[in-house]
Amino acid sequence: MKTRSGVAPLLRNKEDPSSIKHGDKDKSEILQKQFCQVFTVEPPGETPTLSLRTNSKIESLEFTENMVLTKLLKLNAWKSCGKDEVHAYLLKELAHEICPGLTAIFNHSLVSGVIPLDWRFAIISPIFKKGSKKLAENYRPVSLTSVACKILESLVREKLICFLKENKLLSEKQFGFLGQRSTILQLLNYLDYCAGGYG
Repeated sequence: MKTRSGVAPLLRNKEDPSSIKHGDKDKSEILQKQFCQVFTVEPPGETPTLSLRTNSKIESLEFTENMVLTKLLKLNAWKSCGKDEVHAYLLKELAHEICPGLTAIFNHSLVSGVIPLDWRFAIISPIFKKGSKKLAENYRPVSLTSVACKILESLVREKLICFLKENKLLSEKQFGFLGQRSTILQLLNYLDYCAGGYG
């Protein structure tokens, strides 16, 4: 398998050209410090109380083997794997063989409220954005998580979105992260509003 790795030499102090570091350990420490500085820590406290808008509930989150198999066969085989080192290519190629076991793990996880330990960890990979490659601030962290866990998350998301749509719990102003409602459509709606299309 072909993988890209490596980060350019980084400056520990961007004001000091002599502080350039070439070693992997030094570079990882510089990136860790940068990523920790920009990480948002939510203030402690109670979460807001929302008014009840429906009496409906999601009755079951149980998944069928067919649902899991569909997801496995649609996997992008060249996506990076997570800390569990189970590659998407392997999951896709063995989809029919592993589907029953994976379905059982998914359903047990939902009932017990616990996911496998390896699925809780991620590999943080620095991705260069733009500017000087010597500056840690020009990299963004990307979390590489378990492909199997992403399939579970995708199945849960589909059920949740379906529930929200059926019970009309999504605002008409919600465009991002919804199928057939892109941010481009939102801009077109706004342009129509500005042009007087909404009276």
